[in-house]
Amino acid sequence: MDTNPSIEKYIHRFLEAYAAQETARDVSTGSKRPLYLGLDFDGVLHHAFCGPRSDHCQKLGAGEINAIQFLAALLLKVQEYGWEVGMPFDRTHALADVLDASPFDVRIVIATSWRLEIALDDLVSLMPARLARRVVGMLDLDSEFDANGYSLPGARGQLMARWMARHAPQSPWVALDDTPEHWVDHSDRLVETHMAGVDQSALAALRTVMENLARARIA
Repeated sequence: MDTNPSIEKYIHRFLEAYAAQETARDVSTGSKRPLYLGLDFDGVLHHAFCGPRSDHCQKLGAGEINAIQFLAALLLKVQEYGWEVGMPFDRTHALADVLDASPFDVRIVIATSWRLEIALDDLVSLMPARLARRVVGMLDLDSEFDANGYSLPGARGQLMARWMARHAPQSPWVALDDTPEHWVDHSDRLVETHMAGVDQSALAALRTVMENLARARIA
């Protein structure tokens, strides 16, 4: 059976996110100081439309589906919107390249709302290896939404500050998120992306933030 070459191209992009890049992944971080990155997924690692429906997360969290079925559900959802929006995790290598070149040992704290339904180990298993290897924890499960389903301003930033106070009070941290309302009390630490995912502008801003932090800690 012939494969639609257009669909084949996008599926290849999806698989590419999970392809190991040994030279990049093997960069030593032993001599680098730690920097913690509060990482959102939707609108950062991929287009916001590539994210799961809430029932996808609930089913994976409850063990009703496995990780492969979860990722398959993401692909089906993307197909509904049109392949042009991209693929789940298709910004992985662009972000990982910046983190690998950082003057810090960048350690990821998962901040995505997926965590409200999916356990940490399962979240890590969904992530491409170049980012998964950096994960050291996730934010607490306090709700980020009010009774009407709207985001509580600043909730995610407060959770990140709490996590840092508990686990790494002397270390710097930044965040990558496409929803600045989550971080209104810590906007100076936020590198904002947009719903299409992290782009060259956001990556340049992240590089600048990390370089400035490194210089400030040397001075």
